[in-house]
Amino acid sequence: MNELLQHYTVDVEFPDVSGAEHLEMLQLRDKLFKIEATLSVSEKKALAEADRRLVEQA
Repeated sequence: MNELLQHYTVDVEFPDVSGAEHLEMLQLRDKLFKIEATLSVSEKKALAEADRRLVEQA
């Protein structure tokens, strides 16, 4: 799994972090957006699932 994606999926599992950590997670998601076309199908599914979890926690 892509290292950025792996980090992002872990980050969304822990919503009770500081504002600075949330900002870092969102910046990481921006980086993933830029490379999303290069991700495999399974990585895209993992990204969609992590995004879904993030929205649920918002």
